[in-house]
Amino acid sequence: FYNYECDVGSTEQVDELAKVIHNEVANVDILVHAAAISDNATIFETSAERFGEIYYVNVGGAVRLIQKFAPNMINRKMGSIILLSSINADFATPTLAAYAASKGALNNLTKTAALELAPLGVRVNAIEDVASLALFLASDQSSWITGSIYLIDGGAHVTRR
Repeated sequence: FYNYECDVGSTEQVDELAKVIHNEVANVDILVHAAAISDNATIFETSAERFGEIYYVNVGGAVRLIQKFAPNMINRKMGSIILLSSINADFATPTLAAYAASKGALNNLTKTAALELAPLGVRVNAIEDVASLALFLASDQSSWITGSIYLIDGGAHVTRR
């Protein structure tokens, strides 16, 4: 496994990252998107501009990475893209409206990308909260899994009010 950092909110940084990775490792079999930003602020305290910035990084970053790395996976008819989501995509939390909305959008991006890329040999899944599932999803053992959202939250989703 290789670990790289970049500001996924910057198209230029994602472009540069793609060049570096393709030069260093050539083919990417597994892409894990683990970038997100958030504010602890109410809807009234979050400007529309800040709401957009959070969406731009949390969802737009995933889009930029998929657009840069999926074509190589498609050419080889293999690959696994894993996006880290959050329980907040499914359950409202005061002061996290922008973050929760972005993670809800990320879940729908996951499903849409899965539908578009599965026929081309690339799987796309999202993990909510705990990333221990990432290795399984990245392995060949999960070759029939795509478009799934995994909720690993210790039962929080059944007790959340």
